[in-house]
Parts: sequence; structure tokens; C-alpha cells
Amino acid sequence: MKKNIFKRFGALMLAVILALGLFPATSFAATVMPTLVTPIVENTYNVVNGINGTAGNYGYVYKQDYGTSGFTYANRSQIDIEGKWSVTVPDPNQYSMKPGDQIYAVETEDLNGSNPSAATPTYTVLPMAPTVDDIREGDTTITGETDGYVNTSSQVVATRSGTSISLPFAINPDGTFVITLNSGVTLVENDIIVIQITVNGVSNTTNKTVLAPLSAIPTVNDVYAHHTSVTGTGVPDATIFVINASILLNPPTVTAIVGTDGNWEASGLSFSAGDTLNIVQEEPGKSPSTPLVKTEVKLAQSVAPTINAITALQTSVQGSGMPGQQ
Repeated sequence: MKKNIFKRFGALMLAVILALGLFPATSFAATVMPTLVTPIVENTYNVVNGINGTAGNYGYVYKQDYGTSGFTYANRSQIDIEGKWSVTVPDPNQYSMKPGDQIYAVETEDLNGSNPSAATPTYTVLPMAPTVDDIREGDTTITGETDGYVNTSSQVVATRSGTSISLPFAINPDGTFVITLNSGVTLVENDIIVIQITVNGVSNTTNKTVLAPLSAIPTVNDVYAHHTSVTGTGVPDATIFVINASILLNPPTVTAIVGTDGNWEASGLSFSAGDTLNIVQEEPGKSPSTPLVKTEVKLAQSVAPTINAITALQTSVQGSGMPGQQ
């Protein structure tokens, strides 16, 4: 009779323990096929991210290097309460996740890899999307760089509306590249240009919108503290902006229109010796000139005085000069 009582009590306690989840979670947590954040792109930190995992379990990542066969264990990470996890792939040679490498993952109950889930699909690591410099109407070359892994077979090519507008060009060992457009290709403002990088047979792209061409850089004559205007040369009908950059908060700006003779004069700007003036030109239909033309206001320049006629009977000499000068 006592044995039956103890059996019943023991069964009841086990049911309570199970109901309250008093056993370690890893002993009973089911594993589910993890979800990897895709696309998987090579990155500076060599990290693979997962989501929708089972909190407390572990994400295991396996990798196959490009050009080899067979997957090997890369690393693992515990899944947080939100179901997220990040695995850092060991980095013995700077690029431990190269374009063309293969990645898959499983979820396990513990650090020992118990009860592994079904494996994720196998994903190919993509190259970093290239960084492309501004492209402007009328350009005949496109420049940029990549911070990712490159080798002697790495290439970039430009397309527009699905049609290649350049030949493939090799990427320099330092990651920079120059694409020369095909003869007869004319870039127009607002064109969408796709620059595709290919490394180890896999590709990534960057889209760039063609900008308006830059205005020509104007010239500016020396500016002295006693001047009442700033002068220089530019493109006829362009607008000149003169900014007193030495005033940081809301720097005052005046404008002038370049005359048909190519000369301009901007008046009404207050400045003192040592101030820095920035000059920008904007032609109709074009972007403002760059880089800024900078000039420093110089000390007032001495001007030769004029002397009135002197007679033999005068006791003084008279004339005119710049106010404040001696």
C-alpha cells in the first residue's frame, strides 16, 4: 500500500515539475530549422546572423571554402530570448568568408550539438557591393572601390536598362577600379547605372543615378579689407555665390550674375582682413561648382595718393588718399 502511495506521489511530482518547467530548458527544447539573414555578404566582421531560433538553443554554422569540397564546422552561438544569434566565422587570414564560399546552419539543443535540426538551404557568400563615386552627365569613365576580397579574376562592369555600356574591367589589388564606357555611350542626367562586381563567379551590384554636370570653377581676384565688392571671372549667365565662411552661424552670402564678357562683381558683403570667402558658380542646368574656391581677405592695400598742384608761396602740401591711411 505504501509503495503505491509513493508511486502515485512520485508521478504527481514529476507532472508538476514538467508543468512548471523546472528542468533545464535545453533538456526539453525542441530544435527547429534556423532562419539565416540573407543574402549573406562578405563583411568586415565575418558574421553570419540568424533569426526565429529557439531561445537557449545554439546555432551551428558550417562552411565550405570556394573551390574546395566538403563542409567544416565554423562556429556556434547561443540563441537569445528574441530568437536571434550571430556567429563569427574565425578569421585566420583576414577574409574567412570570401565570395563563393558556401554556408549552412543547424540548430542544436546544447553546446555538444545534441538533437540537431534540419539544415538550412546552402547559401553562397556574395561580394560586398562596390562603392561608386558620383556619376555625372557626360562622364566617360566610372570610378569606385571595394573593401572586400579581390583576386586577379575580379571584375566590374556597367549596365544601363539591362544593356552593358562597358567591357568588364579588372579591379586593382587595392580594391579601386576605373570603368571606361563604350564608344558612343552618352550618360544623361537621371539615368540609372548598375555597377556589377563579380568575384569567384558570384556578383553583387550598386545602383547610381547620373547627376547633372558640374559647373565650371570660377576665378576670383585678390580681395582686400578696404574693398566694397568681390570680383572675378566665370561663365556668362552663371550665378556666382560669395559666402563669408568665417561667420559660422548663417554665413552671409551675396550673389552676382556673370556678364557676357565673363566678368562678375558681387557687392554688399561685409568682410574684414583674415576672413575666408568661399566662391561657387552655378551654370543654368548644372550642379554647383566643386571644389569651393577659397580666398582670404588681405589687409588693406596702400594706394598712392594724389597731390594737388604746389606753388612757391604754399606752406603746406594737399592731396587725397584712402581713408585711414597716412
